Amino acid sequence: MAGKTALGALGLYHQDMWYAGAALTRQLVEHHHLCAYFADDDSRIEHWLDADDKELRKSFSPVKLREAGGFTRDDYAAHCTWGGHPNPRGSWLLGDFSQNAENLLLIDIAQHLRLIYVAVAKCLGDEANEMSAMVKAYNYLIKWEAVDPYANGLPIGASAQEEEA
Repeated sequence: MAGKTALGALGLYHQDMWYAGAALTRQLVEHHHLCAYFADDDSRIEHWLDADDKELRKSFSPVKLREAGGFTRDDYAAHCTWGGHPNPRGSWLLGDFSQNAENLLLIDIAQHLRLIYVAVAKCLGDEANEMSAMVKAYNYLIKWEAVDPYANGLPIGASAQEEEA
């Protein structure tokens, strides 16, 4: 699901549909929180797969997953503002903007996919070690983290417009 969501966001960004792409990118935050929740206890995966709609809302809502994973609200709230919910603060995504803002959005997707990947690798445990492509990709992620201070995420305090200025 996360891969298709990221491809959808990238496709929308390619068409300069930044607000719509940001809405899908917000879903990547939810994918990360869900995968991290599974990584802490992989028996939760079966619970999620077997849950009806009522149980999904009760046990797997964004707020429940954020609380269970110890995530702050900041990143999720920023993404909700940018494209998850109608909000005037997301209007910066409706017009033309600089290459820096485009790069910010693309890097954001890469960082969220990295966090999802790490959580999935943790779920797989020893099985991940048997998958050479997964090990190779993980090694690249480690190298990325070693050279990029923002590999784990950009600071989400200022709006992207302020970052652009």
